Amino acid sequence: MRTPSINLKFKTKVNEKWTFVPVARAGGKYVPDRVVIHGKTIKAPEGSYYLEWWEVLKRRQRAVGANWRHAMDAVRIQTHVLALRAEGAEDGTSGPEKSLPRDNGLTF
Repeated sequence: MRTPSINLKFKTKVNEKWTFVPVARAGGKYVPDRVVIHGKTIKAPEGSYYLEWWEVLKRRQRAVGANWRHAMDAVRIQTHVLALRAEGAEDGTSGPEKSLPRDNGLTF
């Protein structure tokens, strides 16, 4: 099964216009507080991080804040959520409780 793909972007002003730019990568990992603008890796200016991923045929985006650590936590969590969905889990649940009938006569 294909691993879900999450893209981390950064929204900032470039030439007085708000735009999305890619977060810099090195060795397949995101580089803290570095973005790529006009082909050059620079320290991230003022702005916010966003996640981007695809569900079925729709692109999804979600703002995750201006803090690098919060952005990385969001990448990790959303990757796990998408992996669970790819395995058939609904609402973040999987396992035996998913297959139990609604009225099985058991009381807790």
